Amino acid sequence: MDEIIKNYKIGFINPPSPFLIDQRVFMSLGILRVATSLKKITENVFFLDLSNQNDYYSLIDKFIKDNSLDIICLTAVTPQISLVYEFCKYIKSK
Repeated sequence: MDEIIKNYKIGFINPPSPFLIDQRVFMSLGILRVATSLKKITENVFFLDLSNQNDYYSLIDKFIKDNSLDIICLTAVTPQISLVYEFCKYIKSK
């Protein structure tokens, strides 16, 4: 399995948390833990933090294009699910 993963460029996206007063208060440890674990297998792991960002879709486009990603992973807590769902539809349409 490790040999298969080495061939992919994997991107992780941390969605914004507009429901928080300060989006940088809580670190997204779950997604960072998974990304860090994959870093032990391959260097082709990339991370995009959309906290405190506004132009989500252009940042996502640039992230995917600049890193030539094969796999994109997202995380969400309940208040983020509708936004992450929209991100997934957008990415799939590209």
